[in-house]
Amino acid sequence: MPRTYDAPIFLRPHMLWCFPDRVIDEQLADLEKAGCGGIDGEPSSSGPFGLFSVSGPSVHDQQRPKESVEQIPRSNNTSLDKSDSVIYRHSSYDMNSSSTNHSLMGSISSSISFGLDKGYRQSILEGQLMENYVRNVATLLQPIPHSQNTYSSLYVPNALLGSATLRGGPTRGGSGTVAIFFSLMATSAFNLRATNKTNTFDEVARTLRLKAFDWLQMALEELPELNHSKKDVCRSGVSQMYESAISAILTLITADIMEGSMSEYQVHLNGVNRICKQMRDQSIELDGRLVTISSFLTVLSDTTSVDLLPIPWSTRNGFPNPGSNMFTDGCDLEVTYGITATLANYLHQVTILSQNISYFISQNLPIHPTLLSACHEFSKTISSWSIDQENLSSLPAANCNVSLGKIHILAFAQSLQIYFHTRVLPCTDSEMALYVQRAAEYLMEIEAARAQQGRNLDLTASIMWPGFIASCEAEPGARDIWYEWWEGMRKYKIGNISKLWTVVKQAWAMRDEGLKEVPAWMPVLRCTGTKILAV
Repeated sequence: MPRTYDAPIFLRPHMLWCFPDRVIDEQLADLEKAGCGGIDGEPSSSGPFGLFSVSGPSVHDQQRPKESVEQIPRSNNTSLDKSDSVIYRHSSYDMNSSSTNHSLMGSISSSISFGLDKGYRQSILEGQLMENYVRNVATLLQPIPHSQNTYSSLYVPNALLGSATLRGGPTRGGSGTVAIFFSLMATSAFNLRATNKTNTFDEVARTLRLKAFDWLQMALEELPELNHSKKDVCRSGVSQMYESAISAILTLITADIMEGSMSEYQVHLNGVNRICKQMRDQSIELDGRLVTISSFLTVLSDTTSVDLLPIPWSTRNGFPNPGSNMFTDGCDLEVTYGITATLANYLHQVTILSQNISYFISQNLPIHPTLLSACHEFSKTISSWSIDQENLSSLPAANCNVSLGKIHILAFAQSLQIYFHTRVLPCTDSEMALYVQRAAEYLMEIEAARAQQGRNLDLTASIMWPGFIASCEAEPGARDIWYEWWEGMRKYKIGNISKLWTVVKQAWAMRDEGLKEVPAWMPVLRCTGTKILAV
């Protein structure tokens, strides 16, 4: 069952930990082993996260009457269920909820209510989790290093605002910024699980994620109603609150990716798309980076969905429809996801063609000749694509990064061919084998280049879609290279990678048992009910 936020929640959002002091001490020790600490065990205060370092509760918090916190009923979502099988419930992002009581928000927007000693250590842990996110996680999530890394430049400033809000500072951006703060810490803690054998980081990450959900619900309840008949007093303020909520949801998708269960991402994507549509309908401008991220994740999710609805084919319009392009040059997909706007639009259009074909199949009708013609023409379009046609000015200037970016784009192009031929028009076995082999070679070349650069290159991980789509179609004699690639990718400690690798092995097993359905991942997802996002 997906999460649901069934009713407004009144909670103590700043009660971060439901663990004894021993657990926090263990986490700090593990962080030191992971190299996230500073001098003599103190947190590093360099860079933007000096704000988080070694600061215990403020004087204001120590003097604050306990009743102001204790009178607030506790959320029933703040308890931690350690069972991986439990899927916590939250809402489907209903935007009609009433606004949160601002006097309540004022009473809970101070720093963490703990004694000095525990608060001191907790503050250290917060700082080190955030520092790990900025120094390691944000870089890891993009396929190539970039000075304007989206995962840090877009989300971290909001997390700083959220942290300040918790400490009684300005509340610009509302509860959404606090949700981002908790979500980034959760993502960082999931990343650090490999340094800890007692699962305490996993427990902390899940607790932080629950806090992010609670604050996100409050952020959604705070959002002002969008109405053509009402003039907003501060249009930019309205936009900022909505952008904070969208960012919070997107960071929760990132936390899912790092954790690996991927049980929530579709609910999150639907929520983001719903909010974005409301903003478009009211002509409220939205940060283009948020639009690009949510749109591309939706396109990527659709490529591996088993639940897409058939779309009737229209003989009146040509294909592709000029209005079907979702991405334009300059949206920086090259550095964020290792793909160009052209190829991303092709992905979307192949999915639409597959839905058109599904319509005729579902109606027991022969495929219309004009649709077949459009499929053949689009096959030529994809085959004629060349990287030399692309404007790659967004790639970093360093030669090694430009090379990595180009190879990643070429891997996407090969797997796009595989996606087209498994969803729209079949190709010969020899052609498919060639596409699969080329994709593997490109992806292995990326890993070899990273290994050669060693410590001179920031640790980044490839986007998984090209490898997932291609490896599922590998025949038994061509799987060794894929086995090596997938096992090597596990070093990045991203939970979603292990989940995707499991699906690939299940697809191979079904293929070896004689099942010839294409794409090979389709029967696995349908039979197991698994949802994936190959990012």
